This record gives sequence, C-alpha cells and structure tokens, in this order.
Amino acid sequence: MSEKCFYCDGPGTKLCDFVLGWTIGGYVRTGKVADNQFYATCCIDGPMFTCDMSMCDEHSSYQGMFHASGKAGFSESIDYCTEHVGHKDHNAPPVTEDEAATLRRAVRAAAHRRMIREKATA
Repeated sequence: MSEKCFYCDGPGTKLCDFVLGWTIGGYVRTGKVADNQFYATCCIDGPMFTCDMSMCDEHSSYQGMFHASGKAGFSESIDYCTEHVGHKDHNAPPVTEDEAATLRRAVRAAAHRRMIREKATA
C-alpha cells in the first residue's frame, strides 16, 4: 500500500474491513401495487462496501481471520480501525457506491474530530 496511516505518519499496511453496506441486489414491493413502495435488498454474491480506512499495524485492531478453501484458497485477516472497534457490522444495509463513499467520508470526518478533541484535552 502506498497510503500512510490515517492516525499517524506510519505506512498504511491494512485497510479497515468493517462492512458499511452491501451491493443492492434488487427491490421488493411492500403493500399494494398502487402504493408504489419498495425497499432495497442485498445481493448476497455481490461485493460488500467496507470502511477501507488506511491503518498501520499499531492503529489496527485484529478481529479474526477469513479462510476460503479450495483450489485457490486463501486466508485474510479482518481488521477494524479505531472508529469501528466494538461495533457490529452484521446488519449492514444495502447501499449504492455513492452512499458507501458518503459513509466513508463521514467516518473519516468523525475520526478527525475525535483526534482534534483528544489533542485539545491532552
């Protein structure tokens, strides 16, 4: 990775794997046809949108491992940024790419504000 850690000047060796949302797989109608009300459903085989905050080893929090077996099997660590430690991502909603980008910006802005507050009180 060529990015530096969001929290310090160290090299960003990991990206936050917290799931912000899932790809929209379709829409389901609720109520009567005349109501014209729908809600989005997740695409279970589509990509998920993750936080992707760049972190160094010191500022990442190891959450576990993901293992895929088979001919092209692999293992991948699951790491969260400081903003997502202690949060659950199992109820992530279906979102568009633009909504995911907005959520990422919001997380970075919240992290930046938190860091400013911590420096002011130190």
